This record gives sequence, C-alpha cells and structure tokens, in this order.
Amino acid sequence: MNRLQKCSAIAAVGMMAVFVTFAHAQDEPRWTHPELKWNTIETEHFLVHFHDGAEQTGKLTAKIAEEIYTPITSLYGYEPD
Repeated sequence: MNRLQKCSAIAAVGMMAVFVTFAHAQDEPRWTHPELKWNTIETEHFLVHFHDGAEQTGKLTAKIAEEIYTPITSLYGYEPD
C-alpha cells in the first residue's frame, strides 16, 4: 500500500468515525435528561419540547413563537421550510 492509499484509508476511517458519532448523537442527546418525561407541543411552525411540570412554560413558549413568526419572517424576507 503506497503512501497515498494509506492517507486515503486513514481519512476514510476518520470520516466514518465522525459520521457515526453524529448519527449516534441524534438518537438521544446527552442534554435531554433521560430521567424526565418529555412532551411536545406542535404549532403551525414549531415543535416546542418541555418536560412534565413545565406545561405552562411550553404553552407560553409556543404562543410567543407563533406570535412573532410572521413579523420576524417578514423582517428578514425568509421563511424556513
């Protein structure tokens, strides 16, 4: 195996390690506190996640997010997909 092949193989293994790490990280992010029960409020434009006991905060966050969606997207002339 020549030097170019070795470098290519090392780079490929490194890239695979990075992709596997990111793919695994999406399964269960470490910051979610798995000991809590999580809920989601779905609005027209947002998914608001909150844990049991924070329902009022989740509802208020969803309400405010929807209220400012049109002014903010109009200001920037952009709506996300």
